[in-house]
Amino acid sequence: RNIKEGINFSFFNIKMDKALIDTSILLEPFIKLRFGKKGNQQKELKKRTYAILTYQKGENFIPAVSMSVLGELQFLLYKKENLIEGLSEKREEMNQILSSFFDKCDMIELKKETISLAHEIFQKDRSLDPLDVLHFSSAITGECKSFIFIDEAIPKSQIIKEYSKKYNLNLIPLN
Repeated sequence: RNIKEGINFSFFNIKMDKALIDTSILLEPFIKLRFGKKGNQQKELKKRTYAILTYQKGENFIPAVSMSVLGELQFLLYKKENLIEGLSEKREEMNQILSSFFDKCDMIELKKETISLAHEIFQKDRSLDPLDVLHFSSAITGECKSFIFIDEAIPKSQIIKEYSKKYNLNLIPLN
């Protein structure tokens, strides 16, 4: 066990190289816990996402963020009122952790091929969130081995499964 809170990366069950980190992973550790049936699941999810954000260099993956992930993060942090209120008391801690995390990340630019691939995928499955498709496409064109996310719709899409197989991209849902 080599990560704060006793978490290690064995929960991925694969050895990874570069992994694109979805926007939801960047926010989850700082969102207030909800109570009820899913409370324990959310606690475990928070531990896993926190472990990713506070990983130590030399772990079994290289985190990457794309310009589309950063754009969505910026939008959510400054435009979504309910999220802004929920994060208000954790803003300073979040800024420190994310700043340190981004210093360790590879940055994936938004390429013309990314937009074309996202368009192609979205045309085949319009039930997907366009930003999720753009992030997924960024992982492919950014030559990532894995895409780490929380969203439940991504692994259910047959088109996403087909493209992840075609491009040898591991889908890693944390939920």
